[in-house]
Amino acid sequence: NNDNHDGDRLVNTALRETQEELCYNIDQFFPTSSSLFTILGRTQPVPSMQGKKVTPIIGMCNYDLPPHSTEEFQITFPGNPDEVDWIFTIPIRELIEGETSEPLERWSTSYSHDKGKKKNVVLGPAFHIPECSKKREGDKIWGLTAIVLRPLLRKVFGPVFYGEGVGGIAKL
Repeated sequence: NNDNHDGDRLVNTALRETQEELCYNIDQFFPTSSSLFTILGRTQPVPSMQGKKVTPIIGMCNYDLPPHSTEEFQITFPGNPDEVDWIFTIPIRELIEGETSEPLERWSTSYSHDKGKKKNVVLGPAFHIPECSKKREGDKIWGLTAIVLRPLLRKVFGPVFYGEGVGGIAKL
């Protein structure tokens, strides 16, 4: 089946990209298991800023991780400096409670009329990130990552934490 082949290809790509970005060595830290992650599913494709369709793969880590501020975490997930600035963990509840919106400059437009300039501002989601020695002013979860996170947090995880029906707080 072509759909299964495409799904396998997408999952394998997501796992490869995750390994490239986090730079973990599963054999070194998790020698008794063959899988660090369980794939939960995938979402509908989402357009990237460049207009390409991206299919987010949703997964979970099969292990309790040490806090991101510990040396053990830094050794386990050193990160690829060509791919990421730094790696952190954040509780789902903090993501939900820390959601905000900010202008998406690439999707906002400026134009002029006889009466002066007007700006059409498009707002997108953004999420705070935890305090850490590596955190810089203005660091946040934004862009495509935040666009993928928002409906997951509102439709899937929000109801779990706040007891509302599925989709009860969702407004995509």
